[in-house]
Amino acid sequence: MNLVRQNPYNTIGVFAGVNQRTLAKQKSKINALQRVGKKVVFKEDFEFIGKPDRSKEDINNAFSNIEINKNRVFYSLFWFTQIDHIDKTAFSNLQANNIEKAKDIWQKVIEDKPVNKNNFSAYNNLGTLKLYSAFSNSTIDFDELKTGILLKTELIKSEEFKDFCELVADETYKVNQDKELESFIVAIIEQTNNKGLNDTNKPPVFISQINEKLKDIIAKNYTSKPINNIENKVKQAKNSCHQNPEKGFELGLSLFNNTKDDLSILSKILGKTDMRYKMIADKLADEVLLCAVDYFNCYNKKEEEHEGELGEDILQLLKAAKSVAVSSQIREKVSENIEALQKWIEDKPLRKKQKLIEEDLKFVNNKLDRFEKLTNSIDNADDLLISCKSKLQNTRNTLGAYDELYLNISSTVVKYALQMLIQVVNEEQKIYQNNRDVLGLMDVKSLFEKSLRVSKKIGAFDMTPEMRKYYNNNHDTLKSIASRVGVSVYSSTTPYSTSTTPKKPVSSNSNTTNTTNTTRTANTSNTPRPSTSGNEGIPAWLKWVGGIILFIILIRACGG
Repeated sequence: MNLVRQNPYNTIGVFAGVNQRTLAKQKSKINALQRVGKKVVFKEDFEFIGKPDRSKEDINNAFSNIEINKNRVFYSLFWFTQIDHIDKTAFSNLQANNIEKAKDIWQKVIEDKPVNKNNFSAYNNLGTLKLYSAFSNSTIDFDELKTGILLKTELIKSEEFKDFCELVADETYKVNQDKELESFIVAIIEQTNNKGLNDTNKPPVFISQINEKLKDIIAKNYTSKPINNIENKVKQAKNSCHQNPEKGFELGLSLFNNTKDDLSILSKILGKTDMRYKMIADKLADEVLLCAVDYFNCYNKKEEEHEGELGEDILQLLKAAKSVAVSSQIREKVSENIEALQKWIEDKPLRKKQKLIEEDLKFVNNKLDRFEKLTNSIDNADDLLISCKSKLQNTRNTLGAYDELYLNISSTVVKYALQMLIQVVNEEQKIYQNNRDVLGLMDVKSLFEKSLRVSKKIGAFDMTPEMRKYYNNNHDTLKSIASRVGVSVYSSTTPYSTSTTPKKPVSSNSNTTNTTNTTRTANTSNTPRPSTSGNEGIPAWLKWVGGIILFIILIRACGG
């Protein structure tokens, strides 16, 4: 350990705490030896430590380094003090290379005793010996290092440290124990860096785990670098991914892998409950998530251009982000995206079907969008059927008459047309109840004849079993009402059909229809009305542009 071997006090051959007269005398002795060209050696030299470099320059630097009180205190913490016969006995053993004997002597003085005026020198000397032993071999002995640090820490934080400072400096020195401890620990870390360790982060992490006070010092001095490293890499990934979203997977994975070590250091030094760790970890997790978002959005509508499984690549990034995230907000956001992505992966076969009917599906979707804004009329309902007929036929031919997606699309068209028809009939019934003249009856009969024709057209469309039941109930009700006003329910224009209605049972989990349809009666009449119950609006699964399941949760919500 260079702070011990090349310590200024060792260089000039004295113990820390000697008076100015002794220093002056030693300097004169050294100058005399140098003038006659003799090697500068002292009987007090410790062979186990090794002789320091003692060139003229080294000697001058040594005296210069202990001119001020602050430096005297600092270098004394890495050297020995001698205040009593116990120290003298221990040093005699050190000079005879009886290192373990010297350790035992000082250990007995401090054992089970806090630092006091009678043993503070023993704390210092044993601590110095432990520190030197920790660095004496090719690898650091971390047990010796820990013991040495703890001994020095107890000394520095004790009330008797003021006595120690008066011994090695003078009574004018203003002691700041926190600063002294910090400079001591920083010096230890620098010594470990000079040791050529493969893992230069091990010593600060190790020291931070000794106690909370040392953890605070390490956090103050050795976390800014890994934090800055992570912040810089996050910024680079954000800029690169914004410009090249097609590289989002590569950039996100690289960001995650290249920040592992820095994040691990912070985790060990600060702990995952520390706010500083939480902030940087969440920032990293969020950016990995956003790389996944950009990458998905880049290939979502051109999945066939992506090499390999797009969903699996995105899932890998999301799981990486979740492994880093700390706050519940970020973790929940990532979890929601994982859940949505897994559904998207499961729906790959459905997307392939969509691709086959893309144009027809767009047409139907746009038609339903416009239909929602139209005034209720039988003609508008009829026009919807006519407009969508060929598109549904194309879909049927492509996917098959029993395909669930096709039946859901066709059922949605049926639902819209049927509900508008029902609303028109119910409105006209109400008007007729308030005006039962002959002219009104003729108008009602005409309306029911027209309604039945359109309803029979609707019945020719393919539907899910649920929608077929909904249709049959309302069609039967319509026929019942029509017969009461004198309309023949057995003769009408033969309805056109997209096909022969499938008779094979089709199971469907679609929520596009409502099977709990009951007949309502008006307050002014016992005449039944068709039911309009059912979910309003275009089903979310039909709102498709480029894909039925949109990755709607993946948005740059935390782009800052």
